[in-house]
Amino acid sequence: MGPSGSGKSSLLNLMARRLHSSLTTRYSASGKMLFNGANPSNDVIRSLCSETLRYAAALRLPSWMSAAEKERRAEDIILKLGLRECADVPIGSEFM
Repeated sequence: MGPSGSGKSSLLNLMARRLHSSLTTRYSASGKMLFNGANPSNDVIRSLCSETLRYAAALRLPSWMSAAEKERRAEDIILKLGLRECADVPIGSEFM
């Protein structure tokens, strides 16, 4: 959380690998971004983001909404964020 303009959305876009330099804008990332100590591929990051959206929808949407409606809401967001092709990719193994 933070005030408007503090970089919250930029950080989330950077984490989701959605920031790209153009003729008018330059992005420069430095440092390491680890997920549970690992440096995952872009596909794994996108899949993690889509699964997190489904989980957040299940927990945060009102209890009067059906599970199907919550899933529809999460799917709408996944489509809007361009995560559809990696939404159902399994991550990890039985040990991770």
